[in-house]
Amino acid sequence: MKYKNRLMVVEHGKDNQPNRARARSTHYMRLQIWLSWDRNLILDILQQAKSAYEATQPARVEYFRTDQYGEWSGSTIAARPLSSLYHPERLIRELMGDVQTFLDSKKVYTDLGIPYRRGYLLAGPPGTGKSSLILAVASHFKLPIYSVPVRGADLTGERLSQLLWNCRKPSLIAIEDVDCLNIATSRESKSSEGLTMADLLNVIDGIGASECRVLFMTSNHPEALDSALTRAGRVDRKFYLDYARDEELQIFHNRVAQCHSVQPWPEFRDSLPERATNSPQKGICGSDGCGGETWAHPR
Repeated sequence: MKYKNRLMVVEHGKDNQPNRARARSTHYMRLQIWLSWDRNLILDILQQAKSAYEATQPARVEYFRTDQYGEWSGSTIAARPLSSLYHPERLIRELMGDVQTFLDSKKVYTDLGIPYRRGYLLAGPPGTGKSSLILAVASHFKLPIYSVPVRGADLTGERLSQLLWNCRKPSLIAIEDVDCLNIATSRESKSSEGLTMADLLNVIDGIGASECRVLFMTSNHPEALDSALTRAGRVDRKFYLDYARDEELQIFHNRVAQCHSVQPWPEFRDSLPERATNSPQKGICGSDGCGGETWAHPR
């Protein structure tokens, strides 16, 4: 065959003698390009084949957590399109616009001597879609998610710093339920707790903190967090996700009705708690914004 006006031989074979590491036989392909030493031709056709394959697959997001050895272990999870969210449109627009501006402004940060990183705090009652919103951000901007382990006596500031330096760039760093950490609400850290408040602050925004990343923290009780953790530079924008409004619940109801038989909207709403959330158990998606001087108000 020919590829980019070069003669190529493609050999496809099958290994019928599996070794101990493989329980079944494997296929292989051997590519040879004649009259050329340019290895980029091979790399180009492999990348083209990879892109063609990925175009036929459902959208996925790379997701990393630490394994038993304390190293990043990756997998993929289903992507979350923005159309599947039930948060107020203004909240989604403001958040996505802010992330897009950050990703497009690397040169500006460099020219001004500002560390190239951005931090967000998503707060609100349990089940209001904070994790779903993080996944949607990663899906929209094609960022890998690194879920930071901040519990355990074996995790130190140095180890956490190494983990963040080993993340791909750019990437999305997620610290969920940060208010559940004693060190995030109190500066009286003990050595037996492993990570200290000073460690966490330095890893997020210290001299040697990693750059080219978007940090998301979530909290059910933001008022309990130490102010040093949420100050500008560590948390640049705050978004409050409240209980769902009726119009958001009705949008969810109408979308479900297109696929399944459901109760009419009045009966559906009456069957829900007065303050409904978007938790999967209740089959509801929705959130709202909160007023206040320091909180983005999506209404």
